[in-house]
Amino acid sequence: MRRDHPALQEQQGRRDQREPQDQLVQRAVQSDRQEPPAQQEQQGRREQREPPAQQEQQGRREQREPPAQQEQQGRREQREPLAQQEQQGRREQRELPAQQEQQGRREQREPLAQQEQQGEYWDLQIFFALMPPDNAATVAPGTDVSFPQNGPTSGTTITRTGPSSFNLAAIGTYQVLSQVSVTEAGQLILTLNGADLAYTVVGRATGTSQIVEMAIVQTTVINSILTVRNPAGNSTALTITPLAGGTRPVSAHLVITQLA
Repeated sequence: MRRDHPALQEQQGRRDQREPQDQLVQRAVQSDRQEPPAQQEQQGRREQREPPAQQEQQGRREQREPPAQQEQQGRREQREPLAQQEQQGRREQRELPAQQEQQGRREQREPLAQQEQQGEYWDLQIFFALMPPDNAATVAPGTDVSFPQNGPTSGTTITRTGPSSFNLAAIGTYQVLSQVSVTEAGQLILTLNGADLAYTVVGRATGTSQIVEMAIVQTTVINSILTVRNPAGNSTALTITPLAGGTRPVSAHLVITQLA
């Protein structure tokens, strides 16, 4: 026991030496733990200072930005109406000539249509015969039927040159209608400038009915002469029937209309 006592003292001394160091470490740790509140306080103060500064900067930025945005908006609004007006002007410039052209074409067509309806561009002539007294003699083959009387007329392009011949003064297209009461079986044909128009032959085989003609004739020279003829080569002379079907003189008609 006496030998151990110095050893115990040595250990106690070491412990005493360590304890102040441990206490110092603990104090340092405690001081570290106590610092955060100070740091938090500083952090809080900094955060309190910073938001107003940020808010102030944000407010200044917002104050600066709206005028800039308004200015840009104003410039945009100024440009857009000008662009719209320019586009509108171009559209009106394009549309106006087109409308005028359409209007001009309509005005050109309308007078023609009105004139055509009024008959200014239609030359119409009606020639006729009454039996009796007209066509008292039979119409031999190669001889023309007479239409010596004038009916309603329009224009001066179509005129007569004799009882059985008619002048088509203008080059063009004509509609020809005729009807003749004939006693015998026979045929009739249109001639132009003395030449038979083969596509215009009409006829009947029996009976005492009318021979009716309807054809379109085109002229290629001015002052062409049109007739209604008993075709050459036929064997029968035709009797234009008087008083057909009653006691009144019977008519034969030739109607010529200029179409173009």
